[in-house]
Amino acid sequence: EVTTTGAVPLAQVWACAYLVQSEEFEENCDFTGASGIYSITGLKAGEYKVEFWSEETEPSYVGEFYDDKPFWEEADEVKVEEGAATTGIDAELAEGATIEGEVDAASVDEPIDAAICSHLPAGELGGCALTRPNGSYTLPGLPQGEYKISFTPDSFRYNLLNQFYDHKSEPSEADPLALTAGETLTGVDADLEAGAEIHGTVYSAASGAPVSEVPVCVLRPEEGEWWLRECVPTS
Repeated sequence: EVTTTGAVPLAQVWACAYLVQSEEFEENCDFTGASGIYSITGLKAGEYKVEFWSEETEPSYVGEFYDDKPFWEEADEVKVEEGAATTGIDAELAEGATIEGEVDAASVDEPIDAAICSHLPAGELGGCALTRPNGSYTLPGLPQGEYKISFTPDSFRYNLLNQFYDHKSEPSEADPLALTAGETLTGVDADLEAGAEIHGTVYSAASGAPVSEVPVCVLRPEEGEWWLRECVPTS
């Protein structure tokens, strides 16, 4: 059963079981009804981790793994035996905070496809969302706390730079946002800037002919070391 504070049943919550010891990714899911009850069937015998999350945005709820763990690495494993029902795998989801905004760019005459992600103070990923066709986004289900927000445009469609809120180029410069449970923070927007471009041709030293499918990569110095930032293949 999935509930929220006060033992109130939650409908429309996904419950998914993942087989831990498997060479391939195996996922089985069910959706809670009005009573908050779910039942995942067709499982092999083995050890599973179970995840719960809601697609609702008003209000939104914080997803978690069994038993009340925020991350996969911390989740308790659930033993499933063949021919027997494993019961009592319940979850109580806390109400979450929501961030809303828009992403655009002066150099692009259309709505921007971008990923918007929240980052915890230690750098862990808090959750991500994609822009809608009109460039707006909603990032729900965030636990109460402080976050930095990143905007990553589709690099294959636009020549745009990544950005952190509020109009910062590096995560260390980003403005932190303090969120409380149940809060909806609007106006967290991004106006993405156009990036520079590098052009050239790769030739064969032996024949002088152009060579295709050669990765060309950009590296940037950070903290005294050179780090790979992006690669594209030649045409």
